[in-house]
Amino acid sequence: MKKSVESLETSEGDASEDKIEALAEVICRAGGQSATALLLLMETLENAAHPEELAKTAKHLAFTVLESELLSGNSVVS
Repeated sequence: MKKSVESLETSEGDASEDKIEALAEVICRAGGQSATALLLLMETLENAAHPEELAKTAKHLAFTVLESELLSGNSVVS
């Protein structure tokens, strides 16, 4: 079952697996480089000594990039 990002933000009853699947689909649809980056990130987190800390760092960096793109008026996804 495919879900939009908007439905993920408003639906609190979704299981984590459903959210991960939907987000992975969005990333993969964005292009080959996005899918490759996602797979490499997942592998890195899976094999890390402290995966939670690395996940928090990755999330912080992603939000920083998104924020700067939004503030500059540039499109994040082409």
